[in-house]
Amino acid sequence: IVAKLVETVHDPRTNRYSASKGIQGLRKAQAAYYARRFGVKLDPATQVVATLGSKEGFANV
Repeated sequence: IVAKLVETVHDPRTNRYSASKGIQGLRKAQAAYYARRFGVKLDPATQVVATLGSKEGFANV
C-alpha cells in the first residue's frame, strides 16, 4: 500500500487542478442529458462547463 501511495504521489497527473471546463466525460454526459430531457443539442466541447456553483460559472463568463 505504501509503495502504491508513493507511486501515486510522484505521478504528475495526480498533482494538478482538474480541467477548468470540467472532465470531458462529465460534459458529454451533461450534453446527452439535455438532449434527452429537453431536446436541446449542445456541443460538450464548446457549450458545456462543469462548475462548483453558479457564482463560479458567472465568474468564468
